[in-house]
Amino acid sequence: MPLVVGTRTLLAAVALTAAACSGGDISTEPARWLVDETPAPDATSFVIVVEDIHHECGHDPNFRVIPPEVSYGETEIELTVQLVAIDPEGGYTCEGFGPTLYTIVLDQPVGQRTIAGDGQVEKLENPLGLEPSQHP
Repeated sequence: MPLVVGTRTLLAAVALTAAACSGGDISTEPARWLVDETPAPDATSFVIVVEDIHHECGHDPNFRVIPPEVSYGETEIELTVQLVAIDPEGGYTCEGFGPTLYTIVLDQPVGQRTIAGDGQVEKLENPLGLEPSQHP
């Protein structure tokens, strides 16, 4: 799993650099997401499919997923999935981007708990019908 750790380190470095350059905190926005495949009870990782609510060019969710906050309860594991916010005045002219895959690494097995959280949906909109990209 070094790739996941490396990606998180890279994202943290990008976020800190952007915050330092802008003189403030990173703006975030919620993402829509779903669990790609229900994880086995002994699983300590699983993949979510993350979708940007904007669906426009320049809003590629790949590289914009902030490592989700994970809360462990007795009956559920709750995720808070956010993206680095984009400039809404971007004036982008291409068709847009599809969803991206993101691996969640847990500190403990899923067990019999459900995966839940704000932004979770049963089906993504994906209006362009694009296949998910793999988050590096």
